[in-house]
Order: sequence, then structure tokens, then C-alpha cells
Amino acid sequence: GGGLWGGGGGGGVAMERLEFYAAVQGFKEISGRGMMKTRAGVILDKYLAPGAKKEVGVPEAEARAVEDLLDEGAVRKDIFDKCVKIVLEEMEDAVEAFKGSENYNDLVEEVKALEIRLGARDRRRDSSDDEEDDGGGKVRAG
Repeated sequence: GGGLWGGGGGGGVAMERLEFYAAVQGFKEISGRGMMKTRAGVILDKYLAPGAKKEVGVPEAEARAVEDLLDEGAVRKDIFDKCVKIVLEEMEDAVEAFKGSENYNDLVEEVKALEIRLGARDRRRDSSDDEEDDGGGKVRAG
């Protein structure tokens, strides 16, 4: 264990975790047993195995459990469920950590400032629309 199998959290890891989740959802749609085994092997190698190209940070024991099931021919639709649960929990933790960060607070302040500017612009536009409508209404009524 070690290094790659830790919780991850680097910048690119979030995208890998989303891709892993999507790959597993696609895997669950496969009906042929042979195709399921092939696709499960691809997901294992790409996202879960030691040194995987797009490693998602699940504990080594969980990746090995998936690998053992594949080796035994026990391919089921739920084979990745525990790994997906871990990945989703880590993503939630990352979101919560981000919400407490200075970057998040800066973004919130930027959005608030933008809302104020847009609100002022919309109020100006609404008041000029009202003036035009009143003028138009009087002409039509007359």
C-alpha cells in the first residue's frame, strides 16, 4: 500500500473520480457476461489497480477484492459498488473542505458582487421599460 492508494485529493483526481463513476454506471448497463468481465477488467486497470493511469484513490484492499472477484469469474453488476461509495464519500469530503477554503469564500464574494451589479442593471432596464410601456399605452388608448 501507500502513495497512490492514499485518499488522493490532487487537482486531477476529481475528474478521474467522475470518470470512474460514469464508467461504473455504463458497466451496470452491460448484459453479456463476457462483455461485463472485459469491461470490469478495463475499469480495474484504468482506475483501481496499483499505478493505474487514472487512479481514484480507493484503498488497495478494495481494489484487490475487485480483482479477486474477477479472477474467480464472479462478475456481478455490484462488483464496484463499495469502491464507488468510497469515491463518492471522498468527493463529498473534498467539497466540504473546499467550502471552508479561502478560494471558496473569494468566489462567493465575487458572485455576490456580480449579483448586485446585475440586479442594478436589471432595475435600470425595468424602469426604462416601464417608461416606454406607459408612453405606448397612452398612445394606444388615445
